[in-house]
Amino acid sequence: IIKTKKELNNIPVIANADFGHTTPHITFPIGGTAKLYAKERVKLEIIKH
Repeated sequence: IIKTKKELNNIPVIANADFGHTTPHITFPIGGTAKLYAKERVKLEIIKH
């Protein structure tokens, strides 16, 4: 779906992550600011919400 919308081309997308409607339940704030580290380990840090 995202690839079909040109206006979304520069928005980062997190896929195949273990969160949402199954355990663990994690809420991402809409309109917040986050940093995603994806080198040796993956870390998502919510900075502002």
